[in-house]
Amino acid sequence: MLKARLYKNLLVLRAIQIIQDHTRRLGCEYDADINQQRRTTLRLLDMTAFSTVKSKLTYYALDLASAEWSATKQLADDIEDGKEEEFELDPDVGCSFGCELLIRYGLPCRHWMYASVVEECPLPLLLFHLRWLFDGPAVLYDRWVMGWDPEQLFLEMGPTLANCHVGDRYKA
Repeated sequence: MLKARLYKNLLVLRAIQIIQDHTRRLGCEYDADINQQRRTTLRLLDMTAFSTVKSKLTYYALDLASAEWSATKQLADDIEDGKEEEFELDPDVGCSFGCELLIRYGLPCRHWMYASVVEECPLPLLLFHLRWLFDGPAVLYDRWVMGWDPEQLFLEMGPTLANCHVGDRYKA
């Protein structure tokens, strides 16, 4: 859509105005989508497993995670039936299976979620990268690491680029 309005003989100033208008509209559309997601909950979501995170994460993250949750429950059934070998996940080391969901999206894979099935507790918010939060930081200052603590309901965010000032970088 944007490409159709830009052409090689267009003045640079006019091209910049068109791009700014388009970007502004995209921002408004995104805000409208996010605000709609804040008011509603996905219908096909396992309310028990996602009870602590359902109102804090975007639909896209919940949609990806709910598909993985189904795979997690299937994995738990296979382990119980003896079709799969049981594994031990060390929260300090993380998933050693190279799961795409974790690497690509910063969302918990079935191996992280398996502990939630076994302990019969909701998924903790620490399993989800901060970019999926409605009110998460725009940019992280420190490296994000997935963690497991079912008791911690709220994230304690460290410094982000959004709340650090340029003069702060030399402070310890």
